[in-house]
Amino acid sequence: MSKQDKVLPIQNFFLENIKESKKVVEIHLINGIILKCKILNIDNFSLLVDLNNKKTLIYKHSIAYVK
Repeated sequence: MSKQDKVLPIQNFFLENIKESKKVVEIHLINGIILKCKILNIDNFSLLVDLNNKKTLIYKHSIAYVK
């Protein structure tokens, strides 16, 4: 299988669509905190978000869900 034949995991597809739309989303963390922010960039383990006009790094393992 070549690189072009690989299927993007649904998580990456979902997050990339949000990033490209530049919409504000709610990120619910496992400790109950809700962050309203824009996703700037993603990698395998973390999200870089714009939270109150500050760049903030959030680790994916701390996210309960994105709304």
